Amino acid sequence: MTKPDRLMAAFLKPDSYRLRVTGVQEVGFTETHISRVYFVGDRVYKVKKPVDFGFLDFTTLERRPHFCEQEVVLNRRLAAEVYLGVLPIVEQKAGGFVVGGDGAAIEYAVEMKRLPADRMLDQLLERGEVDEAMMDELVRLLVDFHRRAATGEGVDEFGEPAKLRYNAEENFSQTEDFAAPEGRTGKAGFRSLSGQLHDFLSSKGRSFLDTHESLLQERVRRGKIREGHGDLHTGNICFTDRGVVAYDCIEFTPRFRCADVAAEIAFLAMDLDFKQFRSLSDYFVERYRSLAADLQLGQLIDYYKTYFSIVRAKVRSMAAGGHPPHSSEHESARLEAMSYFHLAAAYDLPPTLVLMCGPPLSGKSWLAERIARPFGAVVLKSDGGNGSHEGQPAARSQDALRDEALRVLGRASTVIVDASLARSAERERWFAAAARAGHPAVVVWVQCDEKLIRGRLATRSADARAGSTSFDELMQGFEPPAEIPSTKLVTAASGQEPAEEIASRLIDRLVV
Repeated sequence: MTKPDRLMAAFLKPDSYRLRVTGVQEVGFTETHISRVYFVGDRVYKVKKPVDFGFLDFTTLERRPHFCEQEVVLNRRLAAEVYLGVLPIVEQKAGGFVVGGDGAAIEYAVEMKRLPADRMLDQLLERGEVDEAMMDELVRLLVDFHRRAATGEGVDEFGEPAKLRYNAEENFSQTEDFAAPEGRTGKAGFRSLSGQLHDFLSSKGRSFLDTHESLLQERVRRGKIREGHGDLHTGNICFTDRGVVAYDCIEFTPRFRCADVAAEIAFLAMDLDFKQFRSLSDYFVERYRSLAADLQLGQLIDYYKTYFSIVRAKVRSMAAGGHPPHSSEHESARLEAMSYFHLAAAYDLPPTLVLMCGPPLSGKSWLAERIARPFGAVVLKSDGGNGSHEGQPAARSQDALRDEALRVLGRASTVIVDASLARSAERERWFAAAARAGHPAVVVWVQCDEKLIRGRLATRSADARAGSTSFDELMQGFEPPAEIPSTKLVTAASGQEPAEEIASRLIDRLVV
């Protein structure tokens, strides 16, 4: 057994720690690509792996304690009571290892107080327990932190336009191997975005930097580049009884820690968007802008949201590549990467009218909710949300539904219309209305296997409230969307492919 394996086995035993915690029967464990983390009672011990990823190098024993100390010093800025110090790991003469023992260190660990898992922001969001007052508390913490954070020489360079270009081009280069046409694999051996989307994101990013170079230089002059946290997402924020804490900042390179304050705010806002908390994200950004009196923030937020969406997509794509092709772990990471790429695109796309089209019980509603996610789109149902069954008379007319869709589009929100839109004349009226209002329109044609529809129909018919409808009656009058040009049409095989693949085709129709 290698020494790292022996260490790992030893640290899963409670008696390997200097601090004996009464009643601890077992040690919790998790790991990231750079650390192994052990949970012992009310303490956490983090051991850095001897890895070199280019942007960090923990390969020598001399380097690891240095970065352990950096982790403690930097994180105490926002989590002073959490980071307790750095402890040596010592090999005992009688065998085994002890954290915090006496003697020559063979490794080091960061010692932390354990934070309550159920008070982490991501967990609170999942349970619906986050309100605007909590976001206000977080904003006050960050505004004060950014005011006190280091700036000037050694920091400002990371906000210079040339540095931002370098970071953006690195993103574009490192994601190129994941790009391929639908049905094919990229150089990485799989696909998490199309070449068309890659070109769109690259073009938009370069265009923003070209157009806003003077603004970016002004941000440097105004002291808006700060040595921040660098990894401010919902999993690294905890609302404790003693106040909000942000922990686990980037310690291994100033390049990922030093940035425009707008970038740090955008990273968390993007994470909230991805988790479908758009209104909370908008509130967070606006409250920071107001409290920090940063009137330029709004001009930068979407660029940085896009940038960090691509970063997250890249990281998840790389994670997918670390698992066997077609394994559940590979596919989960790949689809999550696709979702991040779609979010990145959505920040740069105009409000769009998306029309769901297909026979009743084909799965349009399920799909509409899922392809709405990257856009933060409003889904409008033909039944007006009153629970009427698909295929029964709509609760509101097509004209009323169309008027509401145009009002929502006018508020700069993409709209997905969840209705059968069975006839070509209906669809043509929708397209004409969108064209008059200056909005692009796309049809998603949901195709479904007849056996699957018959099964759903049988289930629905068993409900006495639903009444009885035959398959032929259900399909009567449906006209396939042959009138829609291929550039405005997305076909979707209901129940046979992931929603992310369908969303990918939809976005490819929009990024031309």
